[in-house]
Amino acid sequence: MYNATTRQVETELLPCLRQLGIRFYAYNPLAGGLLTGKYKYEDKDTDQTPSRFFGNSWAEAYRNRYWKKHHFQAIDVVQRALEEAYGEDRPSLTAAALRWMYHHSKLQVGAPSGVGEGIWPHATFC
Repeated sequence: MYNATTRQVETELLPCLRQLGIRFYAYNPLAGGLLTGKYKYEDKDTDQTPSRFFGNSWAEAYRNRYWKKHHFQAIDVVQRALEEAYGEDRPSLTAAALRWMYHHSKLQVGAPSGVGEGIWPHATFC
């Protein structure tokens, strides 16, 4: 699992994989949907339609993993920064999260075919 809010793999796993020549597949680049801006910290299970965070068997696991106040505070900071930098022409939070993965994360794009249109969240990086 690797995204703008869950970056623990940067300290040990990514350097180790690089040294061993093993590719890393970024999983959950949108933090289970949290980085879409669709959810608010105050949202409650009873008020939601079934989704990754609500109303199904995986919901509790995803909420335990991502439903942290500091994640939502960080998302608010990013949304304000996008507004200040781009105004009405700002990219969506989803686009910003994926751009971060591609341009600013610790991932290194491998072969030119490693990023494919329409499948890029599942692209191969090393």
